[in-house]
Amino acid sequence: MIIKNIRNLTIPLLHFLGWFIFFMSPFITFPLNITIGGDRLTQHSVLTSSLAIVFYLNYLLLIPYVFKTKKYFLYCILALSLCFAFSAIDDYIFMKTTRGPMYERTLADGPPPEIIIEKPRREPGPFQGVTFFATITILSLGLKMTSEWIKAEKKKRELENEKLKIELMALKAQINPHFFFNVMNSLCSLARKKSDDTEKYIIKLSEIFRYNLNDLSQDKVRLSKELDFINNYIDIQYMRNPLLKPVIFDVNGNTDSVTIEPMLLFPFIENAFKHGASGSQPLIVRIKLEIIDKMLHFRIENSVPNGRSSVSQDESAGIGQQNARRRLDILYPDKHGLLFATHNNTYIADLNLDLS
Repeated sequence: MIIKNIRNLTIPLLHFLGWFIFFMSPFITFPLNITIGGDRLTQHSVLTSSLAIVFYLNYLLLIPYVFKTKKYFLYCILALSLCFAFSAIDDYIFMKTTRGPMYERTLADGPPPEIIIEKPRREPGPFQGVTFFATITILSLGLKMTSEWIKAEKKKRELENEKLKIELMALKAQINPHFFFNVMNSLCSLARKKSDDTEKYIIKLSEIFRYNLNDLSQDKVRLSKELDFINNYIDIQYMRNPLLKPVIFDVNGNTDSVTIEPMLLFPFIENAFKHGASGSQPLIVRIKLEIIDKMLHFRIENSVPNGRSSVSQDESAGIGQQNARRRLDILYPDKHGLLFATHNNTYIADLNLDLS
């Protein structure tokens, strides 16, 4: 709250500082042995006040009006009228004040000042004041347009972030039904066999449900939790596919020290089991995950059944893998590398991810 209040005061403080510097500029610019005469100080105060009034009338009233109505010609007339009106008022006040020298010299210690014969100075023309006010009007217009542009960009970024959040929620919503549809099919298959392992796999499924209920709604979870979820899924695959060979799952590094978006790796796991299975040939799956200095290297390989090309697996990867690619693009732009390849009847998905 305090930081927000400070941010709200930043612009007014900058405006105050700008006008203070403008008002004090004659005192800062001229030598110490020269002071502004009393009448000229009054005139300088009047000029500063008039410029400030014109600035904020334009900044707070005229410019918002023209942005709303798009009446640019009327704005030009009003702005010029404002400049001429305040220029005339200032000229009148200047004439009513003492027309002495603008500066008075005070005696300083040391030798007498050198006598300098100055050339006669040209009296300011009738449009010199208008020039001042026109300049301050253009300045306020520029500042207001810059301010509005910054606000528009900020609002645009907020809308884009909100859109990304909605899209991510939609992607997660697509993952859940897709995943649980496959799991329920596996349990139905197990129930038909009246297997003694039914209770064990129901417990595994309950742990998967718990992960989805408690952790899937979070932005990030510990990588170790994501791996527990994946291990439960792999255990369920054993009861679904009797031709599944023991899965090699190598994990290196501290998985408790890094966090990741929930279900980010799962689509690649699901894709390997779904498209590697043939119903008649053994399925071999190898998974390797390594954490080195906040860098995650994830690689999964699955055997490709005879008669099926790796290209067909890539094309039929379905919703899950497409969602994974989209989530990586949204959450880790320029911080990930994803490759797919085939080698000796083995389909490979390789992901490098910067988790810093």
